[in-house]
Amino acid sequence: QELVYKLIDIRHRLIQQIPSMPMISPIPHPPEFAKLVQDALNRLYDSPYLQCHPLTKLLVDAKGSRVESSQDLRRLLLHAIRTRRPQAGTPAQAVDWRYYQILELRYIEGLSPAEVMAQLGLSKSQFFRDQAHILDALVAALWAHYRQTTVGGAATASSTEIGAGAEPSVQRDDLAHAAVERLRTEAKWQS
Repeated sequence: QELVYKLIDIRHRLIQQIPSMPMISPIPHPPEFAKLVQDALNRLYDSPYLQCHPLTKLLVDAKGSRVESSQDLRRLLLHAIRTRRPQAGTPAQAVDWRYYQILELRYIEGLSPAEVMAQLGLSKSQFFRDQAHILDALVAALWAHYRQTTVGGAATASSTEIGAGAEPSVQRDDLAHAAVERLRTEAKWQS
C-alpha cells in the first residue's frame, strides 16, 4: 500500500511539472472503483492526499481549487455514509444500525477495527463480514452516482442523489465485482 501512495505522489509531482499535458482519465472498472473508494475512506481526513486522489477527478467537479475538490470529495463520501443511516423508528437492535455504526465509527470517527469491535461487542469475523457488506453497498451507491454523473459529461458532486436511480441488475453486478475484489485484497492481507 505504501507503494501505491508513493506512485500517487510521483504522479502528482509529474502533473505539477507538466501542466500543459492533458490528463487522460480512464473509466475504472467496478473492482478498481471499489479499491479507490476504500482507499479514500481510509484517508478521509487527509486533505493533501485527497487532492490528488483519482476519485476526486471521477466524482467531483474540478472547477474549484484542489483544496475545494478534496473537501468536496470528503463531503460526498460523508454524505454517502450518512445516507446509510436507518430511518427513524428502526429498532436499535436492527442489523442496519450495526452496519451504519461500523461506517460511522470506522471512517467518520476514525477508530481502528479493534476499537470498533470492542465498542460494538463484535467478534473479528462478524465485524469484517458486516464491514464488507456495508462497504459493498456504499461502493455500489457511489458507482451508480459516478455512472449517472458521467453519462451527461463532467461529474459534479451534487448533480444526483447518491444511491438514487441505479438499475438493480447493474447494481447487483457492481456489488458482486466489488465483493470479489474486496475478498481478494482481504486474502492477501491475511496471508
